[in-house]
Amino acid sequence: MPNSEITTLILRFRDLGIASGKTIEYHQEKIEQRGGQNDGKKYTWWGWWNKSGEQVPVELYTELLDPMKAGPITLYLLDSGQHKLYETQCDDIHWHARELVPSPEPEWTPEYYHMTKFLAWFRLTSIGPEVPTVSIGPEARTVEKTLQGLTSVRVDGFFRSGESRFGKYYGKQISSTQELIDQNRTIWFARKYDDKADREHSSTPPSADTTAPYQEPFPPTYVSSYKHTLLWLSDLHFGHHAFPESGDTLERNLALALEEDLKRIHKEELAGVLITGDLTWGGEKKEFDQALEFIRKVHSWSTLELHQFLCCPGNHDLRFSDKPMDKDRPVQTALAEARAAYSLFYEDLYRHKPNDYLSCGRRFLLGNHLPVEVVCLNTSFLQQKKKIFQGHGLVGRDQLKDAANRQGWRLRRDRHEEPAARPFPRAFRILVFHHHLIPVIFREDPYPEHRTSVVFDAEAIVRWIVDREVDLVLHGHMHEPFIARIARPVPDSPGKPWHEFHVMGLGSSGVAQDHLGDQERHNTYGLLEFGPESLQLSIRRIHPKSLPADQEQRSSIEIRYTHLAKS
Repeated sequence: MPNSEITTLILRFRDLGIASGKTIEYHQEKIEQRGGQNDGKKYTWWGWWNKSGEQVPVELYTELLDPMKAGPITLYLLDSGQHKLYETQCDDIHWHARELVPSPEPEWTPEYYHMTKFLAWFRLTSIGPEVPTVSIGPEARTVEKTLQGLTSVRVDGFFRSGESRFGKYYGKQISSTQELIDQNRTIWFARKYDDKADREHSSTPPSADTTAPYQEPFPPTYVSSYKHTLLWLSDLHFGHHAFPESGDTLERNLALALEEDLKRIHKEELAGVLITGDLTWGGEKKEFDQALEFIRKVHSWSTLELHQFLCCPGNHDLRFSDKPMDKDRPVQTALAEARAAYSLFYEDLYRHKPNDYLSCGRRFLLGNHLPVEVVCLNTSFLQQKKKIFQGHGLVGRDQLKDAANRQGWRLRRDRHEEPAARPFPRAFRILVFHHHLIPVIFREDPYPEHRTSVVFDAEAIVRWIVDREVDLVLHGHMHEPFIARIARPVPDSPGKPWHEFHVMGLGSSGVAQDHLGDQERHNTYGLLEFGPESLQLSIRRIHPKSLPADQEQRSSIEIRYTHLAKS
């Protein structure tokens, strides 16, 4: 369809770093202030907060400038946080090739971002009140009548890959704000709805299939991405959190702090997010809701789908007592009840039920060519003894067997070929869980009732790692960053090269300062950057306020690949 048929754009935004509703209010104030000047012209500049993978569609924007010469055209602003829609008028678009550019007039741009550079700026001459909503249909779903007068149009030039992946939405009447938000993009291109040529909106909620075909804990499909970086988080501990829940320009929430830091170091293009447990402090539903809202905020500024977020439960996430943060508390609930809140969180996130072990896995194809496979295990899985044991720190033989079967990680001796003889290199394999595999704490107190931080079946897991050729283990738990390289002999293979793997603990990405470890007094997050021949694994510090540049990077190591087949 020619771009010339496009009559309007829908720009997505969210109040991040400022109070709710202030984005619209600040821009409206600038419009009125500008109208008080001698020439009486009212306008403000609206910066485009693009997601990675999006670029300026130069040809389309050039075409749109022609009708703007005769007068402003109608655009729409979609608040993805509150599902609100605003009508606005635009009479100019400013960009320079596909480079970041400052506002053409910083003085007529709201102060909270007037010095920030973006790929494009839109000159808005008015912003109307919120577009009213109506209830229609047998389910009385709330939909925007204005949106249902529009049809979404395909613009492949908007994507750096050169091809849109939202094909099912084109040539169809737009149904609602939720349908747009589920697509996880920042601009939609539209024309007037044609009731004779266009498909009507579906009565099925558009979010119902947003994770397809990933509607099982261990989907067989690879998540293919041209990006090559995974973000690693751990011990977020909503409920005893170091970051404000909403945040502003002075005190950033965790999602905003991560976004700003990644953009500052030009690492915002992510292929996935790994979370190694303890999303909550007390395992309460309200804390899981906060964790889910955090994930949705990261989902909002990244180009990731929700199935590209991968997490395992921590001991704080399972409520064996009324205070799961107290490890001396006697067991008060059965396992099914203890895992109920986490199971609900899992289902809200992925839109399918967890398995009996609360384990899961993913297959990533990074840079569109490098296979990376991840298995997440639950280390708080053990038969409970009421008033005696809370069950923390065990994986169990059945869970290991189930994960290997579902992920297709066969035993070395069952494959009947040497690594050099394989027609293709195997995937780089990552094992994710919450507790420690080997000692991390400098010295643990030998109290009879003390819970060890190391998994009880550590040696069984290590042997499983060697047998399944796992390359990297990631964990959290005691809020201490940690790194080790381990080499072990291969079972039933005397004289053969030992299997080598790395074990890394992150620390905590979100717990309050009074519960950080002895070695690290900052919250931390990790980046796994997969290059052609090695993995660069970095740990960075993060804070509600910006840190000095010399304190941001904590450590970085290079892990050379050993899993690739020889030529």
